[in-house]
Amino acid sequence: MIGAGGSATDANPADATIVQGAGGIQGTGGIIGTGGTTVICGEPGYACCSGNACNSGGCCVSGICMTQGGACVGLGGGVCNAGACGTCGGPGLPCCGADPSTGSCTAPNTKCNSGTCARCGDLGQACCAGPTGSTTGVCGGPEMICSNNLCVACGVPGSACCPGSLCANPGCCYNNTCLGENTACGTSAGTCQAGRCSGCGAVSQPCCSSGSSSTCYDGLLCKSGACTSCGNAGEACCPASSSAGQCKDGTACTSTGSDGICARCGTLGDICCAGSTCSEGCCSGGRCISSGSCVGSPDGGTASDAPISQCATGGAPCSALARFTGPQILDGKDDEFCNIPSFELNFGNAANVIEYNTTGGSYPERAVARVAWDDTGIHAFIRVYDTTVTPAPALSTIWNGDGIELLFSSSTSVTGLTSVDTNTMHILYSPSTTPLAATSKDTATSGTETALATSMYSGGSDSTGYWVELNLPWPGAAPAASSQIKFDMQLNVADGPAKTTDLYVRDAQAILYQATTTTTTTSCGSTIAPFCDDRIWCTTTLQPQRRGPVGTATRPAIAVRIIEPPGYLDPRRGFPGIAGLPTASPRERQC
Repeated sequence: MIGAGGSATDANPADATIVQGAGGIQGTGGIIGTGGTTVICGEPGYACCSGNACNSGGCCVSGICMTQGGACVGLGGGVCNAGACGTCGGPGLPCCGADPSTGSCTAPNTKCNSGTCARCGDLGQACCAGPTGSTTGVCGGPEMICSNNLCVACGVPGSACCPGSLCANPGCCYNNTCLGENTACGTSAGTCQAGRCSGCGAVSQPCCSSGSSSTCYDGLLCKSGACTSCGNAGEACCPASSSAGQCKDGTACTSTGSDGICARCGTLGDICCAGSTCSEGCCSGGRCISSGSCVGSPDGGTASDAPISQCATGGAPCSALARFTGPQILDGKDDEFCNIPSFELNFGNAANVIEYNTTGGSYPERAVARVAWDDTGIHAFIRVYDTTVTPAPALSTIWNGDGIELLFSSSTSVTGLTSVDTNTMHILYSPSTTPLAATSKDTATSGTETALATSMYSGGSDSTGYWVELNLPWPGAAPAASSQIKFDMQLNVADGPAKTTDLYVRDAQAILYQATTTTTTTSCGSTIAPFCDDRIWCTTTLQPQRRGPVGTATRPAIAVRIIEPPGYLDPRRGFPGIAGLPTASPRERQC
């Protein structure tokens, strides 16, 4: 087993979605609500909640909650007691670590200040650390915000508005500042009356405030500086924060960006309605398709492993990678990958399985992937079926939890270590509210993780698991068609808390391919694994673009619905056509 401190085990991003207790930053840990991926914080072996909070007197050690009465691993053998690790880590005690001035605190609502653990999170105090993996500070109540690493009051006249542009009644939020009743809202937005500025925020009025803090009342949308109606069919989607929802019943938003339109949903060919539901057929790839085209259980909506009968299957990534014909829209959906053959990695077909917390465990998790190449790089969509997702502690230990890893090179000329071979790339991804993704450069039993640019990935999760879409540049010179590269993939699973005797959250890892090295000395030391020796990745061929008859795996037949002009709806559904236009129903044809 690889040492606990290194990223020698190939890394995977933290799937950390942390739940904050209801009463403030120290509140009890919890579970994400219905419909989302189940993720826990605060319990022994799981990630710490906001403000270093762990349940039942536990201690937050390296982002993981250690149980009350257990040893604080890596902190000198101190015993965890009421949040403190022996003689360090608690309020007023030295910070834990060889050098207290750069050490850490383990008790809830504490933060290291000049070598001593001081209280944090209250008014006038320093902000506490956010949940594991977060870079945003937090404060202990809804009437405070973290500003310049200091907890300051919000919501009262003269102070900043609280999150959600809220002020204490009957105040108004204008330009992110709370105004008192009958106070002028700037120079042209009227006066504050009963919580609203009289000259802005209503239909056709200017938006209140300006720039990123522009707001409208009653769930209206601020567009081009004016408040406008939203949410009806054909209108722009309302803000995601709108209490009435983004779109009216029977419609759904076409995009998660600022350009979304409320469109009809739920019937065959339409986008899926909220919750990835359809009134006809099933939801796959964000569209409602006929039930006969769904294989097994339908995916839930915006992402799928393309379980449509026309999409290509039978991928063999260690034999050949198909050429991607793009263009790719990086939106977390797999609709550009239908002609890329899928393959599956699970703990039954893996070339090697490494276990960390037990022996002979059962792991039902599986990953379905579509991976392709072109002149710009590697394109992939990977869907992981995992009903309980456990977060890795942080980007630096992104491998230590649920996640997926992709490893590839731009040629077959490799020497062992990705930190030496500049023509290799090791990608790690793990889901959370804010997903973590990183590149790793490995040096034997350790590695350095660097955050992956958000322009290279888009992912999400639901109650069945998580997914990620990737658009990755070639490391080094781009290879040509029919040339060969090195490739591998790994699936990490974390089904429960870490043992109290180590810091491992991850339970096991499934490795797609693992060859033996040609020399007696490996770059991994005593362990041989793909993350520390790129020579044991498989060798695969980059296929040139192929074309075949429509309806084959290389050119699948795809049903395309031709949408008539706005206002023209299928008369079979009881809606009239536009005067002067033919009344034929929408047409479908094979393209």
